[in-house]
Amino acid sequence: FAVLHAGTRRGEKAWVEERWIEAGKALLERVPRVVLSCGPVAAERALAARLRDALGPAALSTDGQTSWPQLAGLLHRARLFLGVDTAAMHLAAACGCPT
Repeated sequence: FAVLHAGTRRGEKAWVEERWIEAGKALLERVPRVVLSCGPVAAERALAARLRDALGPAALSTDGQTSWPQLAGLLHRARLFLGVDTAAMHLAAACGCPT
């Protein structure tokens, strides 16, 4: 699986939602599942839910419920991480997950 973390609280780092959908679909051509990671704030959770709905049953969302140790566990097992420059991206790099 791959971890996709599209949300950010910093607007200048945000990417167009349609591009995240395209990226998610491209990932699903290469991996059987995409885990949508997000922070606990409502806007990030909503974005992850919309992406999950657009990508279909092979995508699932953490719904902002994972702790940092739980996210690290996912990242240690993931084939890759795709996201913007956030704490989650730095954690992925620290876990040795290709970013």
